[in-house]
Amino acid sequence: MMLMTRASTRFLRGLSHRLYQQQASALNGIPPPLQGIKVVDLTRVLAGPTATMLLADLGADVVKVEEVTRGDDTRQWDPPSAPLIEGAPAEAKHLPAESAYFLAANKNKRSMTVNFKKPEGLKIIHKMIAQADILVENYIPGKLASMGLGYEDCKAINPGLVYASITGYGQTGPYSQAPGYDVIIAGEGGLMHITGEPDGPPCKVGVASTDIATGLYAHGAIMAALISRQRTGKGVWVDCSLFDTQLAGLANVASNYLIAGHEGGRHGTAHPSIVPYQAFPCKDGFLMFGTGNERQASFKTLATRILEQPALADDPRFSSNAARVANRTELIKIISDVLTTNTRDYWIEKFTGLGIPFGPINNVRQAFEHPQAKARHAAVEVDHPRAGKIKVVAPAVFYDGKKMPVRRPPPWLSQHTSEVLEELGYSSKEIEELKEGQVVSTAHAPYKTPVGMESTQKRRNSSPPVKSLPTSEVKPLPVDAADAPSPPPAKELESPADEDDLADDETDDGDDNIPSDIIDKEIFNQILDLDDGDTKEFSFEMTAAYLVQAKETFVNMDRALLAKDLHELSRLGHYLKGSSAAIGIKKVQASCEKIQHCGDNAVGESKLGQAEALQKITQMVSQAKKENEKAEEWLHIYYKDEMEAAS
Repeated sequence: MMLMTRASTRFLRGLSHRLYQQQASALNGIPPPLQGIKVVDLTRVLAGPTATMLLADLGADVVKVEEVTRGDDTRQWDPPSAPLIEGAPAEAKHLPAESAYFLAANKNKRSMTVNFKKPEGLKIIHKMIAQADILVENYIPGKLASMGLGYEDCKAINPGLVYASITGYGQTGPYSQAPGYDVIIAGEGGLMHITGEPDGPPCKVGVASTDIATGLYAHGAIMAALISRQRTGKGVWVDCSLFDTQLAGLANVASNYLIAGHEGGRHGTAHPSIVPYQAFPCKDGFLMFGTGNERQASFKTLATRILEQPALADDPRFSSNAARVANRTELIKIISDVLTTNTRDYWIEKFTGLGIPFGPINNVRQAFEHPQAKARHAAVEVDHPRAGKIKVVAPAVFYDGKKMPVRRPPPWLSQHTSEVLEELGYSSKEIEELKEGQVVSTAHAPYKTPVGMESTQKRRNSSPPVKSLPTSEVKPLPVDAADAPSPPPAKELESPADEDDLADDETDDGDDNIPSDIIDKEIFNQILDLDDGDTKEFSFEMTAAYLVQAKETFVNMDRALLAKDLHELSRLGHYLKGSSAAIGIKKVQASCEKIQHCGDNAVGESKLGQAEALQKITQMVSQAKKENEKAEEWLHIYYKDEMEAAS
């Protein structure tokens, strides 16, 4: 039996990585377009990871640099998650199950963990930048520059680097320091105002479309910057924001306003200027169709072959699209009365072959079981070392008739830390020293995670840094008023509030002077134990970060209450439950758990049941605010010295 030396292990790891890089060429017969391109991925959640996953899908070597204790925020965004299999690698058994959310945006990447607040960690990132082609980040503007990783810092190391920043509002402007939430910017950027039923409240889209679109914009901009670098030899700073993307995404609705001053409105599934063009109820579902082409006489076909009322085609109320728009209500009723007489499958058969664009409104299962989805290989099965065979969404584009294969399943946390460090020239001894110094964690040596913190802190991708504890009262904001004021931009602050800023120093004896009716003493003391010596720097930063997040979450809860959005209320309850549990504010945690439970149970209920749930949740939100104020008052006293020093 051959004994594996450290040198041979390193060789095999490097060989394995090269084989992964070459696998797409072997499978498809063509080299991946971005094979050989190296990407340092400092992004979290969805917009940034979408952009870097698209680069990885095209063959780039994307190394996802994650926070050392929990990694990307979305690793804890479960359920659902992929269940762990028997025989999963022993070195990863201490990790929680892989959340479905994380798996959605991180295939074809490698994962390493680095605490780049430490000088040794920053040195690692600098070494990676020196060899990289692209860096993608989604921090609050100025945050990375304060840590030695801003564009100018990286440009000095590697003048050819394409540096892409993805933020909520962009690098400039009065809102540049504000955190960027998909649903908030969808509202502020006009999308929610034009989404929903005409007589209903504004609605959010069912997925984080602004995040996804921003990732797509960033991916395209990065590709263009690579071409520019090829021509000039110089790198480019790409500045993408959710807000800019959302405004650009208004498309013709934006043009209607900019050209003619026409304000957009909500039309449900209907088109504002084409009739009929919307979803119609059948006996057992909905069917979407539109007759937008006058030259093809599609409305005449609809009238004669589907509605079996040929006279409608010559009726002056409906004989042209302009007339149909003017008489929308009458025509929609006529069509609805006919389609509700039979099943969706019956009407699908009737529409087939008529030349009228149509399709059923499917649920997600039906969408992936659609024969076209199967023919185009919309989902692909991959072997995940911890979860076994799982399905992920395949890349959407074909090249010469083939899709790029999925070369790697989404990585577990820190799966490739040792591998990447070895590629950077670190010896086995140096890697061990980095682990012992808690500069990195590896699959073989997990970073010490505070008890009670394992599955909480579900933060979005750009929480604002913190200078002092917030004291202002949170007030509900209007959701749907043309002249409603936008929320004020967050102030530029100093201390970190992101996941990556959780400190790593140890030892303190804790504090017994803690009001047990407000704070869970055990959890709070565990956080204090992480501080260095007699200081309370880390616990202060962590507490201050929580209070900023709580303030933002209560604002979002007020918005969701106004919008009667039970799903969003449940999500926000789940989010704040985890954040409050992390620092031991137990009564806020309990109230938020009730908010989540009540919201979950009421989502599928009748309007009466939903109204009752909203009333209960309103009371629970009010209670949570009061409990949070009590905790905040005590924390202000407890951290008086730290607050004064920070200010």
